[in-house]
Amino acid sequence: MNAKKNDDYGVRILTGRAKTIRMQEIRNLTLQGLVEMGDVNPTLNSAATTNRIFDSHSNTHVVIAERRKKIIGTLSCTKDSEQGLPLDAYFPEQLNYLRLKGHHMLCGWRYGILRKERRLDMASDFIFSALDQAYRQNCDLGVFFFHQRFERYYRKFLRGQLIARRVLTLDGETQLPVLLMTCEVVANWERHMVARETQWANAT
Repeated sequence: MNAKKNDDYGVRILTGRAKTIRMQEIRNLTLQGLVEMGDVNPTLNSAATTNRIFDSHSNTHVVIAERRKKIIGTLSCTKDSEQGLPLDAYFPEQLNYLRLKGHHMLCGWRYGILRKERRLDMASDFIFSALDQAYRQNCDLGVFFFHQRFERYYRKFLRGQLIARRVLTLDGETQLPVLLMTCEVVANWERHMVARETQWANAT
């Protein structure tokens, strides 16, 4: 999936050079979103949203929502490989267990939408984009981690399985209760595709 246009913003996927050129903008937006939610100290630099190994990895794609060429929301997606996943830093036992079970995974991470831009249709666009990437790359399992305040939303949109809870910090001081959820890629991709086709049909 290349791009999706809404009434006032567009969603597209950045890879390669396009991803590299806009990476600092992506990091800054994600940090701003974390600060707005109170999840990191506002005096912290962008280290909380930087992962130099996976930022430059060819298996990492970045979904962005933009308006007038300005990024207003983003989600990074990485397919599992020999280098592992960004979430191995927080959930190594759970992810290794899934690998032993033979799953091919894609994880969604570094999610951010500016407070004034938060809306369910944009969040749904990001989820579908991640599922679409997983589907196209023959992954059978999507893996997402998120603050527990968003549990209801992820349960609704992914209908996944919650497999872990823990408390972590991105800035060395703010304690964040986070959850790890898995979902079946094909079933969710097909469900979201049907919903989108219905939406498009009703709009014409």
